[in-house]
Amino acid sequence: MEKERIKEFAGKVMSDLSGGMAAGLAYVGAQTGLFQTLSGQGPMTMENIIEKSGLQPRYVEEWLKEPITIWEGCSTHYQ
Repeated sequence: MEKERIKEFAGKVMSDLSGGMAAGLAYVGAQTGLFQTLSGQGPMTMENIIEKSGLQPRYVEEWLKEPITIWEGCSTHYQ
């Protein structure tokens, strides 16, 4: 019984952390104009995004590297 409670608690903690990370990434994407850069463009390479956004390559690369599961989890709520 105790193991199940621990697993349940750990799952909730991870879910909360993922939500916090997604919120932070969304804020960064909005403040830097990355979402606007991506809007309506179709598939883009990292180089295209860097060029169109005018941001430093390292910032764009780090933002794009975040786990795709965070974005997938968020996008399912808006479909």
